[in-house]
Amino acid sequence: MDTPPQIAGGGVSQNDAEHIRMLSVFHYVLGGLGIAVTVVTIFMIVAGAGFVSQANLPEEPPPVALAAFSLIFLGAAAYSLLLAILNLLEGQALKSGGSRTLIYVVSALNCLNVPIGTVLGVFTFIVVSRETVSGQFR
Repeated sequence: MDTPPQIAGGGVSQNDAEHIRMLSVFHYVLGGLGIAVTVVTIFMIVAGAGFVSQANLPEEPPPVALAAFSLIFLGAAAYSLLLAILNLLEGQALKSGGSRTLIYVVSALNCLNVPIGTVLGVFTFIVVSRETVSGQFR
């Protein structure tokens, strides 16, 4: 079991340490979900391209439309992967007392992902902003 985080002037309360540990786990879970969404999105791009190339359509779809859909899905996959990696880094930062700036930036980005990311982002702001916890992070 991990030792509770420490601050310079002493230890964090048991309650605060438990909240930080739970937030860390939830960020790891959200990062894992983001990776799963990325894999599914890439599968959708490949399956869609295969379907269009094999379909016996009366008219060929315009290449611009196919490129636009591919770029939209590719952008969604890239955003999802980036946010997943950032959530994994934030989980590690919460666990080890890392950068408070990273924690705040990723929590703000998570607030854009309604509803799970919003709840996690807001609770992360609340816990990390506590006077008893804020000194723990660089």
